This record gives sequence, structure tokens and C-alpha cells, in this order.
Amino acid sequence: MTRLVEGFESSFGLELLSTVHWVLEYEKPQSQAELVANVYGWNAHKTCFSPRQIALAVDVMTEKGWR
Repeated sequence: MTRLVEGFESSFGLELLSTVHWVLEYEKPQSQAELVANVYGWNAHKTCFSPRQIALAVDVMTEKGWR
């Protein structure tokens, strides 16, 4: 777990990782666009995450074996 959050230690980063992980696990989006839409659909606050940041979170989770 410690390795996963490297570079995401702030509250913003941890929220980004946990949100993206939850959406991937429970909503199973079929595309990057659907992932972003699902994150943004959660609540207005989640729009603070850019599509680029969401993609980066996916890349990090994939690279570190979390998806």
C-alpha cells in the first residue's frame, strides 16, 4: 500500500486514488471517457480531478499491480 501512494500522499492525491480505484472496481467503466464521467457523476467536488490526473491514477495503479 505504501508503494501505491508514493507521489499521492496529499489529501487530494489520496482522494484521487481512492475514487478512481472505487469506480474501476465497482462501476467497471469500459473506456477512459466513461471512467471520467463516472468520477464526475459522483458529486460536483470530483470535477476538481482533471481527465489527465484520472488517467495518471489508472496508470499508477496498473503499474503497481492494483488493477
